[in-house]
Amino acid sequence: MGTPQVAIDFTASNGDPRNSCSLHYISPFQPNEYLQALVAVGEVCQDYDSDKRFSALGFGARIPPKFEVSHDFAINFNPEDDECEGIQGVVEAYRNCLPRVQLYGPTNVAPIISKVARVAAAEEHTGEASVGRCSATEPRRPGLSLFRTV
Repeated sequence: MGTPQVAIDFTASNGDPRNSCSLHYISPFQPNEYLQALVAVGEVCQDYDSDKRFSALGFGARIPPKFEVSHDFAINFNPEDDECEGIQGVVEAYRNCLPRVQLYGPTNVAPIISKVARVAAAEEHTGEASVGRCSATEPRRPGLSLFRTV
């Protein structure tokens, strides 16, 4: 079965994460817009995946160690294995990633879409592709996409 793909927008257009108006704001009292969307959609989608692992990617941020802009990086900072255990693993990776990156830009989703398309093509070729599909992008939550390779 194919691995669900999550892509998170870390561009500066989301606002300063220290500001309560930011989509990335980490409040001690409630989850931000990204966390709400990740959990709401991810908890449903993970039940359709046998190993419940998610490929969790980010784009539009300056990332350590050189703080160069990347439009395709593993939010767990492991380029050899970008997968996380369940949606809670994605949430944990996101929470660890956010304070380590510098939101930047521009918004360029092409590298992520190309990567997901390559993974889907490979899975189709090997017979690992899923029959179903699960995706979410909401107008109130720009920049969060959950792809299910088909």
